[in-house]
Amino acid sequence: MAIADRVAVMSHGKIAQIGTPETLYRAPESEFVARFIGAAMPLGTHIKEDTLHFDCGSLQLLAPPTGKTAFVRAEDVRLDDNGPLRAKVLSVTFLGTHYRIALQGLAPDPVFALHAALSAPKVGDSVRIAIAPAAILLLPDEKKAA
Repeated sequence: MAIADRVAVMSHGKIAQIGTPETLYRAPESEFVARFIGAAMPLGTHIKEDTLHFDCGSLQLLAPPTGKTAFVRAEDVRLDDNGPLRAKVLSVTFLGTHYRIALQGLAPDPVFALHAALSAPKVGDSVRIAIAPAAILLLPDEKKAA
């Protein structure tokens, strides 16, 4: 993506989205594009009005997401002692400049956080999590559309 000014993302022989690399990353139009460009992960257990609910708390969304599913990228999931959410650490992988931490409790499947620090929590620890509402991608619910 670093050498192109426009990129076409294809799925099953059809164009899913065309745009600049930054547009594809920041404003994907579908779950497929969000997962393919930037490894977006489903988030939360359900959405009611403008609130994303979790087993461990809730987050206010910027707009009512009618017919949409919430996604987040690992770089937007922050360990924060004052965060409104709680999660359990499933695994910690040291990657040199940062840690990749698998978290349980933010979605049915593990959600990953990229943690840039000199140390990381231990497997089994309970941690507080913050996610900026602007970082949450609200995409058409493909399961209902299928």
